[in-house]
Amino acid sequence: MQNYRSYLIVLSIGFSTVVHAQSDGALITDRPSFSISPVSVQPGTIQIEGGGLWSQFAGLTTISGPEILGRVGILNKLEFRAALPNYIDVKNSSASGLTDITLGAKYQISDEGSTWAMAVIAQASIPTGDENLTADRVEPEIILTASTSIGESTSLGIQGGLKSVEVVEGNRVLYTGALIVSTPIAEKISAFGEVYLISRPQFDTDYVARFGLIYLISNDFQLDLNGGSAINENPVGAFIGFGGAFRL
Repeated sequence: MQNYRSYLIVLSIGFSTVVHAQSDGALITDRPSFSISPVSVQPGTIQIEGGGLWSQFAGLTTISGPEILGRVGILNKLEFRAALPNYIDVKNSSASGLTDITLGAKYQISDEGSTWAMAVIAQASIPTGDENLTADRVEPEIILTASTSIGESTSLGIQGGLKSVEVVEGNRVLYTGALIVSTPIAEKISAFGEVYLISRPQFDTDYVARFGLIYLISNDFQLDLNGGSAINENPVGAFIGFGGAFRL
């Protein structure tokens, strides 16, 4: 089941933000791309994000959801984050159930108006999941993310991270990275494309391409549609997802 758990890591380590140009006060989310936004939510603000995902891996069809991420602004530039357990249904398999919860914080390093927006995220998964879907230990992670404008409306984002994971031989470090480009294609619709890599202990590095659309219904509510697949030989099958986010 170690190989299947590694696949779950590839699909669930991100589910994060599109760093695209938006009007002042518009929603900036940490979904549906793998890359995480370098912008924290404002103090006193509650933001809820979630969705569903269909995927195929090594002949297995998987449906998961609701991918709930809660973000609460605590102080200026600082937010608390909680990714609630995700339910995963693996067809024709006993490996279905809830994943671990993840708790953490994001601190926005850059000031408003900076050429590069930057943030650091510190979080850890807590072993609350069902058998075959839990790490059975706390797995800490640190992520550095940044974005900048290229032209009047297009954005470029980069991200790198380290996560401690448990393998047969003991603890190992998992490396992640991402490059994302996003741009508006209509008044309330943005598109993004990204390449995400994850280097796992005992496995070759996986490279995943993800594309999507975001429809900003209002400054406090958006919907998204996304999909992608591996772009190398490793078995990370195709996936398609949908979701949304709202701000209170």
